[in-house]
Amino acid sequence: QELVLRMENCVWELVERKHEDELREEEIPPFLHRLLGFLQEHPDWTGTATQLVEQMDEDEGMKYRVIKILSRFQHDYLEPNGVTFSSHRTPKERILRLRLHDSYDSCDTKIAG
Repeated sequence: QELVLRMENCVWELVERKHEDELREEEIPPFLHRLLGFLQEHPDWTGTATQLVEQMDEDEGMKYRVIKILSRFQHDYLEPNGVTFSSHRTPKERILRLRLHDSYDSCDTKIAG
């Protein structure tokens, strides 16, 4: 929990209380929310961090943080939202692959047809 307190007349007053879920949500960079929207239009995207930033019309400085953000939030945010992320290095550059999967829960079955 995170508590915001204020002292008034020598007495502490609780102004705000944030629980664990709220704190986790605040930790998620806004870039990731925009990325989900981008992946709705490009569900299987491959390219460099620079290309991703350009195609998403993000601030150019974001290209230096993309891989760190994707790696940090891969399990806590991307995977629960149906996104897989992988990267590999070529002799020239690092290639990212982002894939937005069709949403279905573990109770759904796929029927061959």
